[in-house]
Amino acid sequence: YNEILGLEYDPRKADNIEKGKNTIWMNAGITQFHLPEADKAQVFNGIIELSYPDMTNLQEIASKFDANLEALNGSKCSYKWIDSSDVSSTIVCTDPWGSIFTLKVDSGARDLRGNQPTINDKVSIASAITDITVFVDDHVDLDGIGRFYSEIMGCPVVMEQQVNPLSILAAETNANTNKK
Repeated sequence: YNEILGLEYDPRKADNIEKGKNTIWMNAGITQFHLPEADKAQVFNGIIELSYPDMTNLQEIASKFDANLEALNGSKCSYKWIDSSDVSSTIVCTDPWGSIFTLKVDSGARDLRGNQPTINDKVSIASAITDITVFVDDHVDLDGIGRFYSEIMGCPVVMEQQVNPLSILAAETNANTNKK
């Protein structure tokens, strides 16, 4: 998460590393992953999108994947370019345990409110977690999930009859849109 994806360690959990505990927080701008220590890795059932300021960042990530392929051999780690045009290139990658990420260029993704704290105040290369797609079973009550996000979290919800029938637009409350 740090060496390849460009996330930074949050100092509020840095002492865990020194104590040999492996629960850490990793920051992508103002957004954050909580990575708990466990006997078995927690694999996210969906796709996590990370955004980066420019194409150079994605090229560096691809180079880091290539440089570490031997060390990651035997894991589920992989990556591939989806679109190699300079306008909208995307990398789809899988972490060593099987969680899937899309990495995109979005120069406007960094939140205007700033960043989570990091060790030595280093700014993460990744600007933000910009989208999360969660795969759910067919029998899940999407109306109930939509009501939760609408009524409790205050997010606009769009119900559609298509492949992805529920969209929760949390970005509408992001400081980048100047809405609260």
